[in-house]
Amino acid sequence: MEGLRKEDLFDFKNPLVPPENPIGDEIVYFHPMSDCSIYRVPKSIRNGYEKAFSPRFVSLGPFHHHIKDLLASGHKESYFDDFVRESKLSAQHLFEFVKGREEAIRKCYAETIELKSNGLVRCVLVDAVFVIEILLKNRDGSLVGENDRIFKKPWLINDMKYDILKMENQIPFAILEDLLALHQSTKE
Repeated sequence: MEGLRKEDLFDFKNPLVPPENPIGDEIVYFHPMSDCSIYRVPKSIRNGYEKAFSPRFVSLGPFHHHIKDLLASGHKESYFDDFVRESKLSAQHLFEFVKGREEAIRKCYAETIELKSNGLVRCVLVDAVFVIEILLKNRDGSLVGENDRIFKKPWLINDMKYDILKMENQIPFAILEDLLALHQSTKE
């Protein structure tokens, strides 16, 4: 690793050409013009730093969907109920809305998602609504209910912010935009 410069890791003059692999770890191939924008951290970087890359409070998207004992897992459903109540849209309508975007969602991930169709749609829908509700309640405190178990614990929302920013803990931004636009359209 001695003498390794940042120019060796990424060609800033020609960003569409994948860099050579100077470190010698596993090679990850990707098409530079593909739709994927959500990647896993390579094992060579992740080794020894699991806590830095894995969610501790909330999992978002399919990569860490299997982790059930995270602190915020039970809160997703109550935030989903809040979203449905505020938007006056049925859960079925929201499900179908996301299901119509399933192919685009799958293309956002750099690896094949093993969840079946309905499982992926439910995962992305519930997680996207959770993020939207977090953002809405953070912006407008009047949306925070008396019994809100996240915003009434300032340490929890602060710690969750770090999980929301983790590279593998992502959902496609376009889904957030589409669901928020749908939510806002019911307010007009």
